[in-house]
Amino acid sequence: MRVKLSFVPLSLALLSVPLPPASLAFAQQQRVDVTQLEKVTLEELKETNTPGAAVAVVSGDRLVFAKGFGVANIETGAPVTPDTLFRVGSVTKMFTAAVLVTLAEQGQINLDEPISKYVKMLNPKLSLVTAYQLMSHTAGMTDESPSD
Repeated sequence: MRVKLSFVPLSLALLSVPLPPASLAFAQQQRVDVTQLEKVTLEELKETNTPGAAVAVVSGDRLVFAKGFGVANIETGAPVTPDTLFRVGSVTKMFTAAVLVTLAEQGQINLDEPISKYVKMLNPKLSLVTAYQLMSHTAGMTDESPSD
């Protein structure tokens, strides 16, 4: 049985949950109140009919909060934990594109340069495509990964 998961709306909703800045600044010394974060997470899972999600809050280089919500497998009822690995599929493409565009706006990369300028040891044919071509699906590449 396949279930379509809705990660993007959940992640965007969770980004809008305010956490007390003072608590985050001193996260290693005191417990952070995440009641509102947990409430919003559970509401979003219910509203989007998403079986489960793992949520983490990081402040600087410290993990402030990590918790699993719901189930990772609706057939077995296995719970989601902070260590659950999810198949994210194409969801990461939009985050990668956002990072690339931000770096281009900051002048750190050029989307029209061959990607070999930034990623070394690529197949010679792949090294000629640009980030723009990859993001716009005009690089001439096909997806040959098996679908299950």
